[in-house]
Amino acid sequence: MAGNDFESPVFGRHGEVRDAFEALVGTRPLLCRMSGSGSTLFAIYRSARDRNDAAMMLGRKHGTLTPVETIASPTPAPQADPPLT
Repeated sequence: MAGNDFESPVFGRHGEVRDAFEALVGTRPLLCRMSGSGSTLFAIYRSARDRNDAAMMLGRKHGTLTPVETIASPTPAPQADPPLT
């Protein structure tokens, strides 16, 4: 999966963003990225427990953490039209 083209220049000029990203990567998420031009870092975890453990490991040293959960459900299968009589 591709990364963010801004990561390298932002990390080069803003060590605190790089440090926060590296700390987030250290929590072993499935995916870790910087959004947009660096206003947000995010990670995706396998479970809520993994996410919560990561939040405890990180604390508030690198800024505000906002744990969220995506609730997804399978798309329902299309219903077949009744036969014409």
